[in-house]
Amino acid sequence: IGFADGSVRLQRDAALLNIALSNAGDSFNNAFNESGVLGNLPAVQSLCKEVGDLDTIQGNLIGLLDIALGQNRFHQHEHAALAAARQALVEWGDGSAKLKDELSKVSSCGGGGGSGR
Repeated sequence: IGFADGSVRLQRDAALLNIALSNAGDSFNNAFNESGVLGNLPAVQSLCKEVGDLDTIQGNLIGLLDIALGQNRFHQHEHAALAAARQALVEWGDGSAKLKDELSKVSSCGGGGGSGR
């Protein structure tokens, strides 16, 4: 549930960033490449925090799924559902890494990404 809540907050933060940039107009777009300006926007800082928090949750969930899958106590359809959930988390991690790579161009958010284990 925490991962889903975090994903919603991540979407909200991305939308707030988009709104802030749209409201800033062309004059801000000329300064867009200056990381000091963009990196200090609260929406960027919040987005970085949310991505980091979700990376932690994602890694924990993958670890739990690995344990559950390793126990091999499930019916085939249950095992398939757990494996699909794990794969979705891995794919989210790949997207997270790309997002953080882009954010690291303007903020100290840091590159790298979610645990794809």
